[in-house]
Amino acid sequence: MIQAVIFDLDGTVFDNEGIWEEAFTSVVTDHQLAVQKWMPNGWTHEPGIGVVANWKKLVGEQTEVTSLAGETWAKYWEIIGDAADLLVRDGLVELVEQVKQQGWQTALATSSEWHEVEKELAQVDLYLAFDVTTTGEEVLL
Repeated sequence: MIQAVIFDLDGTVFDNEGIWEEAFTSVVTDHQLAVQKWMPNGWTHEPGIGVVANWKKLVGEQTEVTSLAGETWAKYWEIIGDAADLLVRDGLVELVEQVKQQGWQTALATSSEWHEVEKELAQVDLYLAFDVTTTGEEVLL
């Protein structure tokens, strides 16, 4: 029996993976980093693993990635600006409402960091749409 539905954030709730790629590529270019575009789709970043984990893959564990991650988040917000509501996938709000009408719990699972997830959800008025939110910071690898 279904009791809950778990949603992913980037690429599922938000149609934003192309914007993430643009942000990563911009930071790579700004720093003139030599990184290999190894993803099958030709992208620099790997969807689904988070900003910090991507930078660790791109520049190595020994490199300080906090600054690069911060720049990537800043570039992401620069690209989407006030139009973040355009990122919500068509039908998502209605789907969440239907799930709740069934009496099922809703959860959001993401590898993103809470401070950014909170900002995104608040901007698109989905802050209270999910009963539970779990971020990458809460999961041990």
